[in-house]
Amino acid sequence: MASQEPGPDEMSYQGDHVDFRWSRIGLVTGKEQHDHLDRPQATVNSLPAAPVAFAGRGAVLDKILPVLNPDSDDLDTNRLPICVISGPKGIGTSALAKFASHLAVNKGWFPGGALYVDLQSHAKDPLTDNDALLVLVSPLGVQGAELMSMIPVARYGYYRDCLAQRPGRTLIVVDHVVRASQVELVMPGEDRHCVLVTSRGGLPDLDAHEFRLRALDQVAACEVLAALVRIGDAHEKRAETEPEALRDLAELCAGVPRNLRDAATGLRQNRDITIEEYVHLLRDRLAPQRMPGALENEPPPGRRKRSPFMNWRRSS
Repeated sequence: MASQEPGPDEMSYQGDHVDFRWSRIGLVTGKEQHDHLDRPQATVNSLPAAPVAFAGRGAVLDKILPVLNPDSDDLDTNRLPICVISGPKGIGTSALAKFASHLAVNKGWFPGGALYVDLQSHAKDPLTDNDALLVLVSPLGVQGAELMSMIPVARYGYYRDCLAQRPGRTLIVVDHVVRASQVELVMPGEDRHCVLVTSRGGLPDLDAHEFRLRALDQVAACEVLAALVRIGDAHEKRAETEPEALRDLAELCAGVPRNLRDAATGLRQNRDITIEEYVHLLRDRLAPQRMPGALENEPPPGRRKRSPFMNWRRSS
């Protein structure tokens, strides 16, 4: 069959690629190419914001920081780069973990940055192991579909490989853990990285440094209250002018950080009353019930127990 010759219009093709339609060529070989996003090697930081008011945890902070410090003189500390901060609900484990993490990163101890995941273990819909892994690897440039296409064992191996390729030490923060296995799944393969964990009940079966939090003393509780009450109003002076009432309020809160935060919110909602008035109103409200220290009576999963300090207004 005679080959068809190109017409004048076809010979004047001005497209943006090579036109082989009228060429006489033999066997052609090619190469298949797949383009993937490069894993970012720059510093990453997915930490939530540090707490606004933080006080009274200096002693335990002095024990946590050497574990995170790469230049620590404690050889045993360097061989076991895992910290667990434990304590009952509302006692401030997450706040301390965030504060310590930001402090360590700002000191330059983790040039590779920090990765954070909240397992929400006490919520109605806690994160699954797969969800937690996706949260951790997303800042590293790993695509969810790419990760989920692997078998489970390979996913965690891939995650550890990502950490191994980081240019510097990386801090992994895992909030609200209930089982040691949740931590073991996301442990890096190299001891140059560190893991900081929070847990209500503690994790005695995990090889880690564990620090149990207790209620704040009165001085620290008053400091936290004063700082929180001043939020949003530069002219707020009640904490300074009513030191005795402030101490009474701190005592009512039993030194529990969540109670202190809720009490400060109640005062901000009612800026026209004195702290002394607020304390009297709270005592009347709390009289029929025992003051919740660390809120031992848990509400159903996913629901927070209603605080006696908030969601009210003084009767006009």
